[in-house]
Amino acid sequence: MTSEVQLPPGFRFHPTDEELVIHYLCRKCAKQPIAVPIIAEVDLYKFDPWQLPEIAQYGEKEWYFFTPRDRKYPNGSRPNRAAGTGYWKATGADKPIGKPVPLGIKKALVFYAGKALKGVKTNWIMHEYRLANVDRSAGKRANLRLDDWVLCRIYNKKFSLDKEHTIDQKAQKCSNSADQRRAIFNPQQNGSPRTVQPSVPPRLNGNDLLHFDTSDSVPMCHTVSSAGSGHAISPELTEVQSEPKWNEFEKVLDFELNYTDTIPNDPFVSQFRRRKRESTCWRWIIRTSPTPLAKHDFIVVEFYAPWCGHCQKLAPEYEKAASILSKHDPPITLAKVDASEEGNKDLAFEFEVAGFPTIKILRNGGKSSQEYKGPREADGIVDYIKKQLGPASVEIASIEEAKDHIDEKKIFVVGVFPEFSGKEFENFTKLAEKLRSDYEFGHTLDAKLLPRGKSSVERPTIRLLKPFDELVVDFQDFRPEAGEKFIEEESMPSLVIYDNDTSNHPFLSKYFNSVNVKAMLFMNFSEDDHSAFKSKFYDIALLFKGKGISFLMGDLEATEGVLQYFGLKEGQSPFIVVEKSSDLKFLKTNLELDQIVPWFKEYMDDKLKPFKKSEPIPEVNNEPVKVVVADTLSDMVLNSEKNVLLEFYAPWCGHCKNLAPILDEVAVLYENDPTVLIAKIDATANDFPSETFKVMGFPTMYFKSSRGKIVEYQGDRTKEDIVEFIQKNKDADIADTADIPQEQHSVEDADIADTNDIPQEQHSVKDEL
Repeated sequence: MTSEVQLPPGFRFHPTDEELVIHYLCRKCAKQPIAVPIIAEVDLYKFDPWQLPEIAQYGEKEWYFFTPRDRKYPNGSRPNRAAGTGYWKATGADKPIGKPVPLGIKKALVFYAGKALKGVKTNWIMHEYRLANVDRSAGKRANLRLDDWVLCRIYNKKFSLDKEHTIDQKAQKCSNSADQRRAIFNPQQNGSPRTVQPSVPPRLNGNDLLHFDTSDSVPMCHTVSSAGSGHAISPELTEVQSEPKWNEFEKVLDFELNYTDTIPNDPFVSQFRRRKRESTCWRWIIRTSPTPLAKHDFIVVEFYAPWCGHCQKLAPEYEKAASILSKHDPPITLAKVDASEEGNKDLAFEFEVAGFPTIKILRNGGKSSQEYKGPREADGIVDYIKKQLGPASVEIASIEEAKDHIDEKKIFVVGVFPEFSGKEFENFTKLAEKLRSDYEFGHTLDAKLLPRGKSSVERPTIRLLKPFDELVVDFQDFRPEAGEKFIEEESMPSLVIYDNDTSNHPFLSKYFNSVNVKAMLFMNFSEDDHSAFKSKFYDIALLFKGKGISFLMGDLEATEGVLQYFGLKEGQSPFIVVEKSSDLKFLKTNLELDQIVPWFKEYMDDKLKPFKKSEPIPEVNNEPVKVVVADTLSDMVLNSEKNVLLEFYAPWCGHCKNLAPILDEVAVLYENDPTVLIAKIDATANDFPSETFKVMGFPTMYFKSSRGKIVEYQGDRTKEDIVEFIQKNKDADIADTADIPQEQHSVEDADIADTNDIPQEQHSVKDEL
């Protein structure tokens, strides 16, 4: 039937969610005519999904159907999902369609081959659209019921129309290890899983047809660079698990270095096409190759998403800057790319877009990429871009030029040469080009023109001028790696200060990005002995400069959350902490001035006991879900002979609150099973071994078998799926399914969500740490 509907040349049927609901589903339910009969009426629950393309009216890679749905119970509302030789299973949360009042509801489902609880997941996906806010009471016969028309979009995410593997074959492939559930399959690797690295969006091939829903419930995350924090896409391609680039402590700091929203899902699907120019700033959706970028020797591109709060805040300033720079001679082009549009995967991946807004400065037709690290207001954007338009290093030929370019409050790197040629000059120029986003560079033939340092040098020299420590440092090694290391190390104060002075904030980002051991002292800077503490701590910092330890002193008035992070109270400051890793810290509270050096010496001599943050052990712990704290983690979980399901949660996490009653039901189910324990731990108030439990977001659940095998739970947050996971991972000699209610073995009850209500929280998206 796919040949019955013919569209004019160049036309494709690719409607938006809103268009499907308004122009097709609403008209169908109202029994109004549809202009083009492009959507077939099929009871798709009588077919396997790979049979549907042949009976569709139209479609090449996705197919649309109107279908009735059987109800599980004649007078009920829950649909029957059994279909063909398997069943459709809901995944993720329902998505409202239409604003401000939802007109329709979109549900995503995955087809499983075989019987419930033993079915094997396939690559067939269905998006089901139904009308919202419909009164389904039995007394109102004129209203829509669940077994009336819904609209479905079917596609195979690997573009395959072949029948799926048999259950035995597929099960064998999927049973290798739990780690495979964390991978995204790459068709070019013959079905083997490809691990997604946290700092760059996963590379998806052109034949990976992926559909994503955005979520406004994803929390904002402040990150170091405009590319945002690293993230990983979950195996279901609907969750985002935020994986910060800094250590856990950084997240309690309350400064915004960059103002980015993390990507709530992977919105990139293919290439760019040109969109209408709506203002001074160009907007593109690119679908052609080469992209319009290839026409520009110099262009600034902002990758944004409409739902991003920081993008909305930046928008008027970016537009104003675009207007100003369009009048520059020659004109400078600023462009915007909506990275939530289908079509932007390749370009966004190429430029490592991991958060919004991300601004890139592109040269040579996009062959050279530089990250924008300037201000977020129009005048600052204009000044920064103009500087980037020029050479990476400016020549300083007079004292006046030195005054114009060198700001005493900023870092400035100068190359001093006998002539502007030779290997040293060439390497310096390349170094300046590479680091121009972070530092300002200049070059001169005369060291006397510079405000600080020796008035003459015997050989080519890199001179770094800075507003702290010794103020000027010279370096003569022009090898690229050596020069870059020198600049990075010397541009960091020996003692980083964290207070309300925003000029210190760039150093904070470097501090927490460093791989060094971190020594931190916190106190109220308003106290009389603040200067004495600072002087003593600074002396220690100088002693350890270049020895793998970074030092920071923070004002408790400017670092809200630090006390809570370490589980301390106001009366316990000043305090000092050395953090070798997220799992290994040493801490001293109520620090006296004359205790700093002896305590640090004990640390260097390995005489200190590691610090462990823990809530008090509960006096009563008789709820179905048991409470675990850091001090009981070993006894109740790690060294326990029981099978333990442990939830890592945060008190503020909405998804954790939604999961709580479900875990209670699971715990009640196993109350009479002495071999199983359901437990939870507040991950914000208790330390735990991060190498054992990799908690990227909340809630996260791990299962520890009686023999010690630890597996992360990656399924849906339903009682049925959690019970199935426990039964599957319990040690074989004690596993027993006798106590599991029969109702959990039916196909229909394997569904995730009742379709009556729109969930208030999208539980498919993890709350970020």
